Amino acid sequence: MYLLKEVEIKDFRAIASMKLELKGVNIIVGRNNTGKTSVLEAIALLLSSYNDYKDCFGNNVLKLAVGRGGYSYLKRVHSDIAVVKGHTTNNEVLSLYLATGREGFEKLGTNQLLREAIDTAISEVVEKRFKRILQGLKIDITRSRRRIELLPEGTEQRKAYERELEMMLNRLKRYEEQEDLIKRQEQRKIIDELGFISIILIDNDPIKVHMVFKPESASLFEEEDKEFVELKKYKLPILVSAELLRRRPGRDIVEKLPVDKLIDLIDRLRSMVPYFYDYRNGMVIFNYSDGREIVPLASVGDGFLALLELLTPAILGVNVNVVEEPEIHMHPGFLNQLCRELLKVVNTYNVQYVMATHSLEFLEYLFKYARELNVLNNINVIRMYRLPNGEIDYEILSGEEAIEELEELKGDLRGP
Repeated sequence: MYLLKEVEIKDFRAIASMKLELKGVNIIVGRNNTGKTSVLEAIALLLSSYNDYKDCFGNNVLKLAVGRGGYSYLKRVHSDIAVVKGHTTNNEVLSLYLATGREGFEKLGTNQLLREAIDTAISEVVEKRFKRILQGLKIDITRSRRRIELLPEGTEQRKAYERELEMMLNRLKRYEEQEDLIKRQEQRKIIDELGFISIILIDNDPIKVHMVFKPESASLFEEEDKEFVELKKYKLPILVSAELLRRRPGRDIVEKLPVDKLIDLIDRLRSMVPYFYDYRNGMVIFNYSDGREIVPLASVGDGFLALLELLTPAILGVNVNVVEEPEIHMHPGFLNQLCRELLKVVNTYNVQYVMATHSLEFLEYLFKYARELNVLNNINVIRMYRLPNGEIDYEILSGEEAIEELEELKGDLRGP
């Protein structure tokens, strides 16, 4: 299973430049407005972009990110493009380029490789839509001829249909005779109508281009809102789960598990939640001192469901799990058990977590069990700062350095 060794972020959101070496468990800490969520978004966007920005459960990561201010705020103020790169454990380099506005598109075009990818994608879009227009026009012509045949000669209604047919035939003739000219014109229009574009690469090979058109776009082809153009066939490099919304946990995640994985999850839940007994066909069985209680999964509390959401993707084999505030909905008792099981899951399934937290309790529990399980060397803490000039800075602490600061120096890992 391939993981991320390193991530580079440039001009994304408020982050000017950042380079992170990742381990199995990566915890991002810092005060509010220091860029923690931006780091999570950058990683989730990079990995999900190879699956049309969908994570392993179908969540639209781009839609979630754009919901925080629109496409233009994905890149840093006064920057033309944003770039996120990931180096994987099988030595591939994954790259994502994001741009908005004419300046951004022109900046991408200064790179010959990216320019060729954009030109190819636009040409494919024009070609596809040109064929669709011709096909639709030919269908309309056939239907018009059939209507005319059913009407008596000389009637006003037939004359009207004949005039309409003549206009469609002239239009079809113009398209066929001037195909190259019309396509070139439409290519220029598409460039003017682009609102957002992203290009993904594997190593130095452009793989896919994603284009979003401005709502006010109006051209010959009546463009749809967005287009994905695959330039080359490829295998999805890394599966990602993106829990970027601080929301109530979902209640259908368990249904996605095959039987062997479900058995593993049930065993882990039994070790974490003393009163949990079993799960069968959408029902959770709790074993209390005065008897057993059977409850529909839809009626179980948010804390229990949050455990499921955090552990299930890893048990399913999802390579990288991006989580914002894992402590949300968690009672301290659950949080304690979560930290222990999370470290075991990372070791058992060789998966990776990148998480942002505000919880000192979460950090204390995590490092307590990391020392017990002898896995401190598989933990990173990324501490984010906002400098007086407004720029974002960061430092990386190893697991050993972080626990020393927590216990010996009695410091607050979350920063000043």
